[in-house]
Amino acid sequence: MSNKVERSQNVDRRACNKWPGNDLVLRECRNEAQECHGHPCDCRCKSNFRQPLLFHASSLSNGNILLPTMDLTPLVEYCQSVGISLTDLQLAKFQQFGEALYLRNKVVNLTRVPAEDCAVRHFVDSLMVAEFVPLGSSVLDLGTGPGFPAWPLACLRVDLSVTAIDSNGKMMDFLRGHALNNLTVRQCRAEDLLERESFEVVTGRALAPLAAQLELSAAWVKVGGLCVPFRTPADAGNADLKCLVELGLELESLQERELPGGQGSRLFPLYRKMKPTKSRFPRRWADIKTNPLD
Repeated sequence: MSNKVERSQNVDRRACNKWPGNDLVLRECRNEAQECHGHPCDCRCKSNFRQPLLFHASSLSNGNILLPTMDLTPLVEYCQSVGISLTDLQLAKFQQFGEALYLRNKVVNLTRVPAEDCAVRHFVDSLMVAEFVPLGSSVLDLGTGPGFPAWPLACLRVDLSVTAIDSNGKMMDFLRGHALNNLTVRQCRAEDLLERESFEVVTGRALAPLAAQLELSAAWVKVGGLCVPFRTPADAGNADLKCLVELGLELESLQERELPGGQGSRLFPLYRKMKPTKSRFPRRWADIKTNPLD
């Protein structure tokens, strides 16, 4: 039997015991919600079903696959290219997270990235930082939004302890609904954190101009740890900023990586924490914006 399963847009999550592989086959009837344990043509109210959507089911034994899917081929191919083999469970989690993101996005603005680009521009992009994160690290993601890069990183790297923060309550509500054992979600501003020098790696994607992102990040990195902001190649000439000394950082190297499908490239400046950050940093966001460091 093919691993393709038909699913409708609004479904209840239950396992179907009559299909091989225990694949989930539930559809919504326009007259009354009910489940269909068989081929669509066997349902007594098939004329009232919404048009089913085709999706590729993962081989989870419990059948808990959620809603119409996106193409995760770019994610799988990227992971293979860097020597990572995703498990069926991890693939299913990525699938479920992506589907839930775009369903929720119809009601609350969580992302402007089209669903067809999610695998590359959200998942692969988030995972590009993984190679710079040492085994077993504590990681802080500043300005995570709906969970990038925090959620993909935590899903891929179960050895990590990832903390995701953002001040946007709607973003945090979504992310809390997709818990992982190694992911902590906190609603607060970066400058309001109290745990100075507590994380081995601090990162953030599309957070602020580079100098502002470094000011928001430096205090939370342990001495000897790394600050690894997501940047674009346009920042390459400005990465070695004067403010690094005050922040206790030192530019170690610049690492550029290409996104699949010609969808751009990422620059990862690797900043090593050499000494504690001065206590006056980070300043309040209003001060950071009006009087940025250089």
